[in-house]
Amino acid sequence: MKHVLPISWTEAGGRGSVGGIPAADLAARFGTPLVVVDERHLEARLAAFRSAFGPGAELTYAGKAFLCGALVRLLAREGWFVDVVSGGELELVRRAGFPMDRVLLHGNAKSAAELERAIALGAGRIVIDHPASRRSRAR
Repeated sequence: MKHVLPISWTEAGGRGSVGGIPAADLAARFGTPLVVVDERHLEARLAAFRSAFGPGAELTYAGKAFLCGALVRLLAREGWFVDVVSGGELELVRRAGFPMDRVLLHGNAKSAAELERAIALGAGRIVIDHPASRRSRAR
């Protein structure tokens, strides 16, 4: 299990901590269920990918894996692209201040409104799975 925990995870007396903060304290303060993201861990993972692919690589994070404003700001700071698959994810990255020219709107069955919004916001790329996908759904 240790391999899935953040690098700052420690245990003492059967109690875990993230970033030096006891998990029980986090749960008491914010309630449960609670998702805790270790920024240092994410920075290390992003750096490992950057190192593996080289400094000139254009790396893209798949927002469908997990997306929140803090992560989006970290990805912007580290020079990544973000792949979004919905209007909601597109709005989240916009509100987080992510550079829209580094956003990819990806996926099939996008409405005209979603495509128009992505264009209006200056999305860097729009990935079209198949040009007939909207027509074939209507049949």
